[in-house]
Amino acid sequence: MTTIIILIGTELLSGATLDTNSIYMAKELNKVGIKITYKLTVGDKIEDIIEALKFAKDRAQLIILSGGLGPTDDDLTKKALSKFLGRKLIVDAEELEEAKNKFKKLDLEFLDKNLKEIEKPKGAYSIKNDVGIAPAFYVDDIAVFPGVPSELKNMFPKFLDYYIKQSGKEIDPIYIKDFLINGIPESIIEEKVKEFFTYDGIEYEFLLKNNGVLLRLQTTEKNKKIVEKIREKIYNRLGNHIISEDDENILEKLYNLMEKENMTLSVVESCTGGLLSSKIVSIEGISKYYKEGIVTYSNSSKLLRAGVKEESLTRYSAVSSEVAKEMLSNIDTDLGIAITGYASLSAGLDEDMVGVVYIATKVGDKLNCERYKFLGDRDTIREKAVYQSLFNLCRKMEEVFRSEHRRED
Repeated sequence: MTTIIILIGTELLSGATLDTNSIYMAKELNKVGIKITYKLTVGDKIEDIIEALKFAKDRAQLIILSGGLGPTDDDLTKKALSKFLGRKLIVDAEELEEAKNKFKKLDLEFLDKNLKEIEKPKGAYSIKNDVGIAPAFYVDDIAVFPGVPSELKNMFPKFLDYYIKQSGKEIDPIYIKDFLINGIPESIIEEKVKEFFTYDGIEYEFLLKNNGVLLRLQTTEKNKKIVEKIREKIYNRLGNHIISEDDENILEKLYNLMEKENMTLSVVESCTGGLLSSKIVSIEGISKYYKEGIVTYSNSSKLLRAGVKEESLTRYSAVSSEVAKEMLSNIDTDLGIAITGYASLSAGLDEDMVGVVYIATKVGDKLNCERYKFLGDRDTIREKAVYQSLFNLCRKMEEVFRSEHRRED
């Protein structure tokens, strides 16, 4: 079963409002096996809305509209739909009374223009709005919702229940398996795993993110066992580079590893300026394991606060493997991360050095440092460095733990 979502509102096109509704709807539609084939965004013009409806009508079994159901002159969704379907707009007496009561409870006057919020095409099925005024409705395989996120979330599940029951179709939920992969470009990842994707009904895609490459497999629940077989093959090929699966994130993984081994952590940052520490303290319950985060942005701070030798700064520079390792010399926790690098161009710096970052990690008495060249603007480089450092620490922790456990066996 397929659907096309049409988002209505000039504010969405201008960037004044961020679309979160389609993300929410996609997750809910996945649960009942309805696949989105297109997502369109149009402004508040009747002609544009009608053109979008014409496009969608020939390409999907269900059309979902969101936005343009309010009382103002630029709310034109219902007028456009009325013209498209050739159905006049009506007002249901019970829904009108309910709307007036809501206004009364809020001590507000119900104006003539508020009738627009209650109108619907003749023959449409209404979905009650428990948190707002305008009901959603369904008519001729078209479902129409307000653009207010809280109102959409209130009515969308109720609509899906109704739609599935009245369609009489069996539910085969969409099944998604995600792998977050670090340290390999997406082109190489594809070359390594594309031979596994030969099954009908299983789609795969790559999404480039600041914290790695997301490899996504999408199919339906009936193919879940096949996906599990592909998963084993992917791990055999890319295991050391897989950060996490599905909704698990690297911060949760770090917390789980620290909790399991009862280990404490400190970090020393230069170019990331506290961003790493900020990410870490966002983990609920982390205070048990996280001791401190030190920002040593200047060379003098590296000398005074991080124990870096002046000779190292002179000989190797502040952005070097030697200095990154020495930045961890004063910490007394089980685990440590140090980051130093060039996030942007500064006076006297060669342009080719922008994005060069050294990341040192400490697990017990094992110290390691790696050099990276990140691409992007200042904030992107800092973000990439933070996630790379978290991945490096988790990877080293797992390596050490596996080695220790093998010795114990």
